[in-house]
Amino acid sequence: MSLESFSYLNSHHEKESSLDRRRVWEVLEERLCKMSQEVNERVLSNLFDRRKIASIVDNECRIIPRSYLKKNGGPYGKEVDGDIRGDELSVHNYEFSFSGAREEWARKHYGTYDEDEIVSRWKNAELLCDDMLAETATALILHRFLFDRYVVVRSCAYDDYENGVDMLIVDTQTDTVVCAFDEVVDHVDGELYQKKVRRSKERLIKQGGMRIKYGLQTVVDSDSGAQFVRGSLPHVPGLCVSQTRQELHTFFRSLSDGKTEPSSSEVLYFRSIVDRLSVQVESLSSHMSEHHKAGIDVFLIECQQRLGSL
Repeated sequence: MSLESFSYLNSHHEKESSLDRRRVWEVLEERLCKMSQEVNERVLSNLFDRRKIASIVDNECRIIPRSYLKKNGGPYGKEVDGDIRGDELSVHNYEFSFSGAREEWARKHYGTYDEDEIVSRWKNAELLCDDMLAETATALILHRFLFDRYVVVRSCAYDDYENGVDMLIVDTQTDTVVCAFDEVVDHVDGELYQKKVRRSKERLIKQGGMRIKYGLQTVVDSDSGAQFVRGSLPHVPGLCVSQTRQELHTFFRSLSDGKTEPSSSEVLYFRSIVDRLSVQVESLSSHMSEHHKAGIDVFLIECQQRLGSL
């Protein structure tokens, strides 16, 4: 489907549901900034070889690849070595392709021949689509209910485009990367959701899970406690988080500008995530390593305990 067709369908859904997407994004963006500050503070205060980096995630709580350079205490070489510069070029090419920046229909759609302008406007439009809003909401909800033990970070654009990873959940009390999430707006019996679940299963069977180049994990030491370490993660269980469009829009209409205590809609959203993940894990656990299965089991137990205390 071309972006032009997608934009039409998305605007059709917007008109049909009368959802004020810009207001939704403004509320989510404000919360993302706060989440990013909390994640940066927690990770940087316990980061192995921090050196001089000021942030490991940006204002949208996405991993910053340049914080992984060796000069910043990370694992990857200088830009001239191609590690990060090559990935940035890959992201650039993906975005030019997705936006149609070099195609005539996109130039007509955006009313410009400026390719960088087309990409910029496409990225701004993407922020307001259901999938991106759902990904943002899920990250915020998991952070809200689980931050005392788990760190939730959104993947950088490279891992999103290249490896199909939207976010990563790290257990701060063990050396376990619980799982990587791929967000989808669809019914649990929908074609897109089922396709992503099949892909997760295939990756577990063939390569032990998903690969994340710009990953984060903890190393637990009895003396110094947990330290965060940057690097590639080759075998992370991939799970699919699903919300229907109706559930998503109902949740967004109940968004407030922020409360100390979770709202009933936030609890319901969190519960739906946990319930669907529990069912999915049952079908995938036989293909996981014992280490990863134990990590996910503990994660789901923690989630159920949080729900039980509300």
